Amino acid sequence: MPRPQMLKRIIQTIATMGVNKLVLVQTSRVEKSFWQSPSARDTSLHDFLLLGLEQGMATQLPTIEKHLRFRPFMEDHLADIAAGSLKYIAHPESLHAPQTHALTQPITLAIGPEGGFLDKEVEKFKGYDFTPLHLGQRILKVETAVPVLLAKLYQV
Repeated sequence: MPRPQMLKRIIQTIATMGVNKLVLVQTSRVEKSFWQSPSARDTSLHDFLLLGLEQGMATQLPTIEKHLRFRPFMEDHLADIAAGSLKYIAHPESLHAPQTHALTQPITLAIGPEGGFLDKEVEKFKGYDFTPLHLGQRILKVETAVPVLLAKLYQV
């Protein structure tokens, strides 16, 4: 779950770029108050998606899921969400740079909040066969990392 002021731009970006599903998850570095923000309301999220679809001249409305607890999300939902896809986690300490894939290849991509995932969270993702990726030496804001990773993975 990104900071509320970034959420609007991220939602619009994923809709513009053709992402099918966005899953917002509570992690250790996410303030619980973010979930009460007007930007996180379902009606606001829907409006942001529509703005992104208009920009991208697209008609497929992405779905958004919210998970307010990290451990239950990992144990009960992640395997189903990521089934049949390539699995990556953005992590600056990784040695792997993104590889380009066909637009038809499904990818599940985990991008942490500002400040990144904690090491124990990264290890949890690795336990579900997520491969860490890096984008270079600079740490990017979430709103920047999303389009950069999508463009690098799919050569959009």
